[in-house]
Amino acid sequence: MAAPHISGIVALLKSLHPHWSPAAIKSALVTTALPISVRGIRFEGPSSAYCSMIAPILRMPSGISPLQSPGSATPGESSYQANPFLALNCESRSSQKFHSQSDQNNSDSSAYNEGKRGHMSEPTTDCERFPSATDQTINSICCNGDLNHVHLSYGSNGNISLSPGKTPAEYWKEESLHTTDGNSQRSQREAALTKFRMKRKDRCFEKKVRYESRKKLAEQRPRVKGQFVRHVPSESSPGVLNSCSSSVVYFYMFTILKVHIVYMGRRQHDDVELATSAHHQLLTSVMGSQKAARDSIIYSYKHGFSGFAARLTKSQAKKIAELPDVVHVVPNHFFKLHTRRSWDYLGLSESSPPTNLLHEANMGDGIIIGVLDTGIWPESEAFNDKGLGPIPSRWKGHCQSGDKFDPATACNRKLIGSKYYLKGFEAAAGRPAIKDPDFLRFDIASPRDRDGHDTHTSSTAGGSFTPNASYHRLGYGTVKGGAPKARIAMYKVCWNWLIGGCTFADTMMAIDEAIHDGVDILSISLGLEIPLYADIDMRNGIAFASFHAVSKGITVICSGGNEGPYPQTVVNISPWILTVAASSIDRSFPTLITLGNNQTFSGQSMYTGKETGFIGIAHQEISELEDTRFCNNLNTNDTWAAGKVVLCFIVKGDELYLPFTQQVVQEVGGLGLIVAKNPTRDLNYLTFDFPCIEVNFDVGSQLLNYIRYSRKPQVKLNPTRTHVGQPVSTHLASFSSRGPNSVAPAILKPDIAAPGVNILAAVLPADTPYRFESGTSMAAPHVSGIVALLKSLHPHWSPAAIKSALVTTAWVTDPHSGEPVISEGNPNKLADPFDFGGGLVNTNGAKDPGLVYDMGTFDYILYLCSMGYNNSAISMLIDQAASCPIKRPSILDVNLPSLTIPSLRKKVRRTVTNVGPVNSKYEAIIEPPLGITIKVKPETLIFNSSTKKISFTITISTSHKYTTYYYFGSLTWTDGMHRVRSPTSVRNEFPELNG
Repeated sequence: MAAPHISGIVALLKSLHPHWSPAAIKSALVTTALPISVRGIRFEGPSSAYCSMIAPILRMPSGISPLQSPGSATPGESSYQANPFLALNCESRSSQKFHSQSDQNNSDSSAYNEGKRGHMSEPTTDCERFPSATDQTINSICCNGDLNHVHLSYGSNGNISLSPGKTPAEYWKEESLHTTDGNSQRSQREAALTKFRMKRKDRCFEKKVRYESRKKLAEQRPRVKGQFVRHVPSESSPGVLNSCSSSVVYFYMFTILKVHIVYMGRRQHDDVELATSAHHQLLTSVMGSQKAARDSIIYSYKHGFSGFAARLTKSQAKKIAELPDVVHVVPNHFFKLHTRRSWDYLGLSESSPPTNLLHEANMGDGIIIGVLDTGIWPESEAFNDKGLGPIPSRWKGHCQSGDKFDPATACNRKLIGSKYYLKGFEAAAGRPAIKDPDFLRFDIASPRDRDGHDTHTSSTAGGSFTPNASYHRLGYGTVKGGAPKARIAMYKVCWNWLIGGCTFADTMMAIDEAIHDGVDILSISLGLEIPLYADIDMRNGIAFASFHAVSKGITVICSGGNEGPYPQTVVNISPWILTVAASSIDRSFPTLITLGNNQTFSGQSMYTGKETGFIGIAHQEISELEDTRFCNNLNTNDTWAAGKVVLCFIVKGDELYLPFTQQVVQEVGGLGLIVAKNPTRDLNYLTFDFPCIEVNFDVGSQLLNYIRYSRKPQVKLNPTRTHVGQPVSTHLASFSSRGPNSVAPAILKPDIAAPGVNILAAVLPADTPYRFESGTSMAAPHVSGIVALLKSLHPHWSPAAIKSALVTTAWVTDPHSGEPVISEGNPNKLADPFDFGGGLVNTNGAKDPGLVYDMGTFDYILYLCSMGYNNSAISMLIDQAASCPIKRPSILDVNLPSLTIPSLRKKVRRTVTNVGPVNSKYEAIIEPPLGITIKVKPETLIFNSSTKKISFTITISTSHKYTTYYYFGSLTWTDGMHRVRSPTSVRNEFPELNG
């Protein structure tokens, strides 16, 4: 739609200037284009519809002025127009990611909880991908809304049909492509992909296959663009019914009865046995039999809050929801799972001076970090207890025995607790795990990790010192966690069985018991998929349960999700949760590429083999069936790749194909693979024993030209080396989910960024006991380790004070070079608060923040009131009666260490608490967002022995007379030694006109 606008303008120019060359016309358009509209509003960048200006490469370079050529008009003339004609069309991602996930949950729960449901957020709209430097050779990489939507349906007319006579395990294994266009060639490729994945699954535990959650789970949910769909057996499928059991009782227990979570709010009994008895009595009143009630219940939540999980029919669930003591009844559902140099990079090296946080906090000794994840491999050296004292006396937990897990040998003074929660997953699966051959192959009914995810995250947060660690000689050094003397309590809630994941029922039970056991910190690297539920909606189980943890002084740290770089994709967004984004560190893995003409390029790889010598390099332009320039189009019929290094291109969104592409090239006899792609720092899909090298599109295009115009193109690939320090700069990871908050835009999310790209930590001992992994799952435990040190140094700080210390002292530039932090995306841009919250975590700055924005349960109640929840629902959530003010409080006055205003409001209030020198004087420094005026009253804060807290008012005005997107600035309080910086994000909006 944009190109013909330019064509029309060029026609006018050709008529006016018939002798102008095409280059002259292009020059006239480019040099007279408007960087802002005629109304003075800047264009917004499509990579983040809320937070970035259009970069010249996308603006090309800016708005077009159709009536202006050189000398023909002035910027002040009324005819001078600017329209972003070259903006790309976008498509709604809601149909891609959510149409098979949340509809059923919404409809099911609405039947039970009419009038009790929380607010739902709207799905976001964004662009999938944008042009690159290789547009002349790569077709159709711009989004245009013409997608092959994948549908999940059942029955004779559905795209997925289940034939009778197969076992449940066979149904779960089957994976194939079903699209509406019937593309047979793509289906052939998908068949090969399915074959490869099944092959990989068969050797999953003979040769370790990493479970990086954002990739594996992305593969397992319905997707578009020719990716595959996992078959999910429906309740009515005759094949499933015939194969599950011939027993009517079995069918009734696992098919008619579905697990529901019954939430009853605050705990009514201090005696946990009385709480359990009350749950049984309530269930008996509906089911009519004590035995039926006891057989139905699978969990009783009785420590942090009151409720239970039980197998219920829909009618029973509805009856229970109508009882006066019940707040919510919701169906069980799934969450998904979302390093030596990283700690040196953060300034927490064991060789640091004594004033370093690591040493002042005695390495976190005595702090207990609870981790919810996939289990733990206790034999790893990362969990040795050398030099540790006795287990803290306040610890009430224990190590649970299980298959191949003996607490007597598995647990020690480092790993002080380990439990597993499987009942919710079994109920969702419809059969006992221990009777399922697939479960026995891919997981184990015990706290033992058979995946590696939790072993990696636990060792990152609190692993002990382990010398001589590396991934096949890459990243060599001593590995440790952020708090190497902290204790670890592991709660296994996620399972590598069937579709994989973590159920609501199991997760709620784990948090409830962790509160009872006495953890100081909860590190949770999992979350919901968007669109999200409201904080008080019980379907948002992590938010719900973590509220009770935070109210008891437990800091809850969660990963922000791996759905970036798209806006409004961040999860775990409640204000009482500390939400973490993922950034890179100053380490790279350069690999030298030498062409036959002696021209050299550098890529990124994990290859540790020998130099290849000069061998042929090939790139097949077009095959008989399809365009093979794209890596995801390669298949085992491409025998032309034998004995050569293959060059291929891949575009944003198709990175999931890269492991398959490597496998294909190896199977056809290829000797190496060079992948040209949008550059990121995430290399954990690469293997050490096969040369697969990432290059950017610029380098890829030069390699392509060399192949095209050389008689005998050749290339030599060198092994990878590890480089640390200059000139490697810090980036915000492309995959890291972005803000703004999709449920409560005034609550800034994410809160902070931490290293989460190519993090070296312990895994299962397959080919190597340490591995690089990437994800916000890796970033969250970095913050958990830092919080453990802060809790040790400041045991009386609240979770809100700790969050404030981290946010207000964070780096907004690279901590070593001072250069701006780059946010990876399409295109890259400078990072802003919706990318990394307050900035990059500053470990030693957070130990002495000067001032904190503190909050407690009362403040969170006011937040819930500002969201419009009623008194009874809030009262059932907390441990006391709640009464919202008659006038609803403003959500903008929630005492956060950030200031986010989605629709301009004149005044905002904040309160700071002095945690620095008793006698202090702070003055305000304001960096206002574009077109925004900010005034603070009072401008000076004076603290002494009698004045420890001071409130101030922020007055905001704007010169904008039109709707804008977000502009960014900051408010900083300084006493000359401390800088207490609050990121500021302001949008001027007219909702009555824009909706």
